Parts: sequence; structure tokens; C-alpha cells
Amino acid sequence: MKVFNLVMMQSEDELQGRMPSVQALSAYSAAVQAAIRNVAAANDSLPSVGGFIVVAVRPGKRSNAWLDFEPALPPGVAAALVADIRKVPPLEVQGGPLVFAIKLGFAEGIPPQRMAPSPPEWKAATAKAGKPMDTAELVERAWRD
Repeated sequence: MKVFNLVMMQSEDELQGRMPSVQALSAYSAAVQAAIRNVAAANDSLPSVGGFIVVAVRPGKRSNAWLDFEPALPPGVAAALVADIRKVPPLEVQGGPLVFAIKLGFAEGIPPQRMAPSPPEWKAATAKAGKPMDTAELVERAWRD
């Protein structure tokens, strides 16, 4: 697995108002990346693919993740990634969800050309709403516990 970069999905002002510190976000992101590496190591037949893993944390220390890979990851691997990311103890946030994406590649996967992710669940939520939404609203509509 190769991490290409982190994509912050909200404005700097919004992020600063929601997270306790940059250090807390960095530590949480590192723990999420370790969980992703563990799943990748346990699945030696991962396809060579690049994409995004979107992570959101809600107040109350609840987290979720969405995948945006083309082609899609095998269903078992995708389910394991989301489950293991959700097991990582989230940082405490306030005032709404904090959202970031990890742009990465498995095997020899190259980074996607897109700057930001658009997971299938987000596309479905946007289509159902019939209008564009900001990241926080999109996360709330796509969130499934």
C-alpha cells in the first residue's frame, strides 16, 4: 500500500472549529492508515488499484468510512477496510462531522487523477437530494450505522 496524500474535505476554518488539534488529527489519521495496512497485509491478492478512502468522525466519537476505487475493491476486502477503520478510536470532534480522505494505491496502483473522492454512496445521496450538498450534509445523508 502506498499513501499518496491526505485530502481535507472541508475548509480550514471548519476543520479548526471541529478538531481538538492538528496533532490529534495526525495521530488519528496514522492509526487509520495502520488499520488499512493491516487489512492490505492480510489480503495478498489485492488488485493493483488506486483510489480514496473517505473517513468521517462525528461528535460523540463515532466514525465511518466510504471507498472510492475504480475498479471497486473485492467486496470482502472493502467490508474489512470499513470495519477495521471503524474500530480505530476516533478523535473527539465538535460542531459537526470532520471529514478527510486518504488517496492511496494498493499493489502497484497509481493515484487517481481526480483531486477529491466521490464514493458511490455519496453519489446516491446527491441524486436522491436532487441538489449539490456541502461535505457535512453529504456525510450525514450517506451515513449508515
